[in-house]
Amino acid sequence: MPHFVIDCSPDVIASIPVEIFIKEIFYSAAQTGLFDLDDIKVRLRPFEHYDVGNMRKDFIHVFAYIMEGRTTEQKADLSRRVVTKLKGIFPNVPVISMNISEFEKATYCNL
Repeated sequence: MPHFVIDCSPDVIASIPVEIFIKEIFYSAAQTGLFDLDDIKVRLRPFEHYDVGNMRKDFIHVFAYIMEGRTTEQKADLSRRVVTKLKGIFPNVPVISMNISEFEKATYCNL
């Protein structure tokens, strides 16, 4: 916990080494101080088939799944940090977004 799952167009990952892309998400999350470093998980899913606003344009969307208990301000800061970092790395990608969903402690299981 937390999990950061990144959906993107294939041209995005062709422009930068995947390891750097993943590490930048990791570092952005780590800098918030909200998570233990050993717990941050980042995964990347490029899509060959997609449509963005009825066009084929590049995109990045980060789905963040975190344990409940953070404030709205903390979650907003996390989103801003990640999206701002990505916009700096990929200034020509027209669509960069992120959303955060929370796990409930009572229903989360990790063995």
